[in-house]
Amino acid sequence: MSRIVSLLKEKCPNCEQGRVYETKGNVFKLELPKMRKNCKVCNFYFEREPGYYWGAMYFSYALAIAQAIAVYFICAFIFEDPYDYRTVVIILVAMLLLSIVNLRYSRLLWMYTFTSKEK
Repeated sequence: MSRIVSLLKEKCPNCEQGRVYETKGNVFKLELPKMRKNCKVCNFYFEREPGYYWGAMYFSYALAIAQAIAVYFICAFIFEDPYDYRTVVIILVAMLLLSIVNLRYSRLLWMYTFTSKEK
């Protein structure tokens, strides 16, 4: 359970104490999150090799689909006709607003998948 809490708090996958991101980013200001090069606590290097986070796109895709399905069911509950054009617009807006969150957490999920905790 501690590992999941550390992931949600965006902590280092190696020591679970240092922060991974310097800034969280802002979709309204068109700012992407800024990731640190290494952990301030254990000096763990976050980008293992060039192109390391390409695989995180699969996690990002899964998160986006899960969010779209959740928003669809919420809209189906609110609107009488779930195939309304408003549902599509709301799903697109939700996916756009959650894109920065997806970027952060897909990278974290990728790191946590391939990093074991320091003993």
